[in-house]
Amino acid sequence: MAPSWPKLAREAIDRKDYAEGLQMCAYGLEDDPASYLLTVLQAACYKGLGKLKEAAQSFLRAVELQPKQTLAWQGYFALLEDGKTGGDTTKERIRCLKRLRELLPDETKRDEARAKLMSVYRSAGMLLEAAEDTQDGAQKEALWREWEAREIERQVEAGRFRIGAD
Repeated sequence: MAPSWPKLAREAIDRKDYAEGLQMCAYGLEDDPASYLLTVLQAACYKGLGKLKEAAQSFLRAVELQPKQTLAWQGYFALLEDGKTGGDTTKERIRCLKRLRELLPDETKRDEARAKLMSVYRSAGMLLEAAEDTQDGAQKEALWREWEAREIERQVEAGRFRIGAD
């Protein structure tokens, strides 16, 4: 009987033996290169080993294998949210959250994804994008007003700078 590679990998991860877990994933992926679960577990092992670039690549590979499964999307978002992957991850976090908002089966979880999405938009100063993306009329109006106020402030500051006023 063939070993259950996902089970062995999961057990290694539970023991925080990420190197062994990665090895179990490699063995399993030799047998089944399109295994979604092994690819997600591989990403978790890479993350545990601090190999964040490889973890991101594995999560993205899992997303390619099964784009409607949420586990890889959630893992990839968590990796990006940690902020240790380097560079600006805003667009990728937005992409993940939009997808999770569509895929999550529970309304409460979808609401959490929507709230995080609005938070990412706000922290990136992407108020217009947030307004265009939300379905909530009151929130849309508030975002438009906030964007308008910031735009006026920005133009006033630009005008002061041009004429040298303090």
